[in-house]
Amino acid sequence: MLRVVLEEAPKMAASLGTWGSEPPDDSSAGTAAFGLDHVDLARFEEMLARHGSALTHRVFTARERAEAAGRPRHLAARLAAKEAASKALGAGIGTVRWHDVQVLADASGRPSVHLSGPARDRADQLGLTRWLVSLSHTSSTAVALVAASREVER
Repeated sequence: MLRVVLEEAPKMAASLGTWGSEPPDDSSAGTAAFGLDHVDLARFEEMLARHGSALTHRVFTARERAEAAGRPRHLAARLAAKEAASKALGAGIGTVRWHDVQVLADASGRPSVHLSGPARDRADQLGLTRWLVSLSHTSSTAVALVAASREVER
């Protein structure tokens, strides 16, 4: 199933015209931007072993580290979500800093995206106000899909 998602998602998103780029230049409510990313768990675990807390402190906020509670798969999925959110913003990591995108669990455990700094500024510039994220992982891969939309006026 994951293979199908990874193969088909770019085609589906490209047909919407917003894959990893800015939303169309219009003011229509509900226009969406998407980002998709995946992390190879073996490679990520090697990086954790090599760089340890220097890596986790650089990439994840204290709350993200606490919520992951030392579970590499959870951190890897959040890393994928940070990359996916930066793609939805049409920016990328560098313009958007790691800590500018937080992936946190709500009261029911559902992941949510929280923006600050340049990421928040970029979302405001694009009029993106609603963020949804889906995280998943297998024994070898963590994947995240992030969708953002404009407020629907009624």
